Amino acid sequence: MKKYKMHISFFGITALFCFGSICALLTGNFISFLKDLVMTAIVFVINYILYQSTYLKIDDTKLEGKTGIFKIEKLSCKIDKITSVKITQNIFEKILNTGTIVIQTPTGIFHFGNMNNPEEIKNKLLENQTINTQTVINNLSKNSKYNDFDFLVEEQNYSKRENKL
Repeated sequence: MKKYKMHISFFGITALFCFGSICALLTGNFISFLKDLVMTAIVFVINYILYQSTYLKIDDTKLEGKTGIFKIEKLSCKIDKITSVKITQNIFEKILNTGTIVIQTPTGIFHFGNMNNPEEIKNKLLENQTINTQTVINNLSKNSKYNDFDFLVEEQNYSKRENKL
C-alpha cells in the first residue's frame, strides 16, 4: 500500500511572513514584528495540521483517503468503483508538480488538494482499475460453464439446426 501526502507548500507562505517580521524588526517597528510573528505561527500551524491530515492510500484493490481540518472528508472504496479521476493544476502547481485530484465514485465527488505527483496518483489508480477489471473477467471466464471454444461449438450447432429447418 502506497501512501501519498499533500505538498508542503506552506513553507513559502511562512517564509514570506518571516521575511516581513525581520523587516519590521530591522526598521524598529516592534508591534508590526509581533503581529507578523503571530501570523506566521498561525499560518504554519494551520497548514501543518492540514498537511498531516491529508492523504491518499492506494492498494491493489482499495483506495482510502482523508482531507480537511474542520470539514473532514473521508473516502474508502474499491478501486473498480471509481468512475473518473481528474487533475486540476494552475501554472505554479505544474512547476511544483502538485495539483488537486478529483475522484468521482458512485457515492460522491472527493477533492484532494495540493497533492504531490498528481499524475503518478492518477496513473496508479487507473492502472489498478484496469488490472482489477481484467482479474474479474478472467475469474468469470474460469467459473463459467462454457469456455470460449465450447460457446463457438454450441453457436455453430445452433446455426446448423437453423439451416435444416
